[in-house]
Amino acid sequence: MLKILLINQCEAADSSQAVILYTGLYLVVFGDGGLKAALPSLGADQFDESDPEESNTLSSFFNWFLFFVITGAIFGVTFLVWISENEGWNWGFGVSTFAVAITILFLCMGRSLCRNNVPKGSPLSRIMQFWNGKMAVGMFLDDSCLGFEHLIETGDS
Repeated sequence: MLKILLINQCEAADSSQAVILYTGLYLVVFGDGGLKAALPSLGADQFDESDPEESNTLSSFFNWFLFFVITGAIFGVTFLVWISENEGWNWGFGVSTFAVAITILFLCMGRSLCRNNVPKGSPLSRIMQFWNGKMAVGMFLDDSCLGFEHLIETGDS
């Protein structure tokens, strides 16, 4: 009962604290979005699709990648929360900082082993070629891929 009363007596955050909070949240979202978009393609670039052995291990890479992303999320919402609640926030942030430091160390150690596929040409011209190809084929006019073919045939809504 005493704990509930203390929780309800919190001071409201002032504007500078709110700015810090929302800036941190937006940075986490931005970083996570960059990680989830860039890391799978970077990993896929490490495999040569013309080599049959490497082509088979490409699907294994995506399985392991997703497994470790989910394992890390489970670790973060269970173990790190338990550490923060029972040992203190400083221990929770310390474990997280240690994990990031180890990750950066492994990334730096393996950088010389990574393949770097440099894109050729302008990315904008590739995008325009894609859209021009879609327009030429008429993919925008074909509703069969959207599941509306029964509406076109019968005229029912």
